[in-house]
Amino acid sequence: MRLRHPSFTVGHRIEHGGVSLAYLPDNELGGVGYDVGEGWRRRLVDFLGDVDVLIHDAMYTEEEYGSRKDWGHSTFSQTVELAHEAGAKRVLFFHHDPCRGDRELSEIVGFHRTEAAARGYSVEIGAAAERDEIIR
Repeated sequence: MRLRHPSFTVGHRIEHGGVSLAYLPDNELGGVGYDVGEGWRRRLVDFLGDVDVLIHDAMYTEEEYGSRKDWGHSTFSQTVELAHEAGAKRVLFFHHDPCRGDRELSEIVGFHRTEAAARGYSVEIGAAAERDEIIR
């Protein structure tokens, strides 16, 4: 599916053996000026509907995003909201800011797990890492 980024970017959904995984790099859920057609958000939610694992661009905190709108990347909060809206079982933050260290990323994941639980969201939240294996 066509994503929202200054260059042409697509997301993929793979299904095999009753398990589904979606990989969406370089996707800005906020911002303006992307030519993806009317109803894009609804199509995206449908595309991701009930996916087992969503790996999604989550580069910025809400505070950082203010000065980086329209750069083609999403916030952690936006990603969690999308995962919840689409009924994803698990979301893994991906495409981290290269200046962010592991400790800070762990704190961000912890914060969003707490926030999601307080809102009654059932999505499992984590961060993707090199060499991770996702086992059903």
